[in-house]
Amino acid sequence: MEAKSHIASLTLLVLALCVGTCHAAADDAYWNDQKWDGKLLDAVQSALRYPMDSTGQPVQPIAKTAQATVSFIYSAGKITGPKIVESSGRADLDAAFLTEVVNATPPTAQGSHAAEPHAFELVLEMPTPFQQFEIAEYQAIIEKRVYPRRAILNGVQGSNTVRFKYLDGTVTDIQIINPSGDKTLDEASLRAVKSADMPPVPTWIQHKPLYMTLSFCYSLHNSNLCPQTREALQISEASPVNQPATPPSGP
Repeated sequence: MEAKSHIASLTLLVLALCVGTCHAAADDAYWNDQKWDGKLLDAVQSALRYPMDSTGQPVQPIAKTAQATVSFIYSAGKITGPKIVESSGRADLDAAFLTEVVNATPPTAQGSHAAEPHAFELVLEMPTPFQQFEIAEYQAIIEKRVYPRRAILNGVQGSNTVRFKYLDGTVTDIQIINPSGDKTLDEASLRAVKSADMPPVPTWIQHKPLYMTLSFCYSLHNSNLCPQTREALQISEASPVNQPATPPSGP
């Protein structure tokens, strides 16, 4: 009995050691490496392309955003079996997500578990033509923004919002709708919009008026006046509500 008991104890000890070792090995697996996971996400995101129709134009209607949650299996450097976990809200965009995810070139797995397949689930955002246009518009205007020297010397800070109409690359009806309280800052924002070199007009918005609002922020010495990481540009296809513009105020 003592011999059998001793053997049983040894068996339990070996099993306990194996469980501990196996768990430690799993912690070292590539799917538990945050840097590797980040590279996988970047690889999949960079492969996403908005779907085009037979004429080479973006599928209509143009989505402002396209986000979906996708699951798949990573195995031997390839992605297989993608499935939509949470839909983008459109069947055509969901199909594009599934197609583009498979076309991604993921990083190569390393370590003792490199040969093992593993399931992943990622929240993905597909860049849309609308977002690309929005970024181009934003950059064109912000490149022309100048913090007035007099305002800097006098320590003047503030934020304002400009509203304007955009049609085929031309900007009209430029107005301050949320003044900063300082005339110099408001005039600087108006000049930035008026002097911006607008990018070429995408074919899918030709002859289509758009209404835009852009918030500017003028802040000195890393103050908390502008908590946003960047000014907000909002674009709408509908004419804004008849809201009277507020004239610039201040000195």
